[in-house]
Amino acid sequence: MSHCVTLTGEDFAIVNGRVLSDVADQDWGQLEFESDIASVKNSKNDNALYAYNTTGKQGKLTMRIAVGSSDDKFLTSLLNTMDADFSGFNLLSGTFVKRVGNGRGGITTKVYECSGGVFKRRPNIKSNSEGDVTQSVVVWEIIFSNAAPTIQ
Repeated sequence: MSHCVTLTGEDFAIVNGRVLSDVADQDWGQLEFESDIASVKNSKNDNALYAYNTTGKQGKLTMRIAVGSSDDKFLTSLLNTMDADFSGFNLLSGTFVKRVGNGRGGITTKVYECSGGVFKRRPNIKSNSEGDVTQSVVVWEIIFSNAAPTIQ
């Protein structure tokens, strides 16, 4: 009898060649696909209609980074560059790696290579007088035009 075991915990993200290390708590990084990659509709006489949706390749990266850290400064610098000349901005690239162990020493690596990235929105910031630690976290969102997965 076979069963599946997955051990994770050494995931990492790279944006424009920089390995992000100043990550915060909870879900510090999440790559989401907000659009479907295909749709299907059944029609009369048991016909079926299929359509490929290229927007399904878009990936939104949400990162929780420590406020004022070197990674926060790096991302802020990129955002300021994009603001200064959007047409001349070099699109962002990203690599997101999930390492999974099988409990017997074997490692599988799921890698998302992302290209065509821009900042989706400016990050929010907050202050709190009651010790809320989320005031030490800045949430960055980048949208990539293409995020393709591979498994190694």
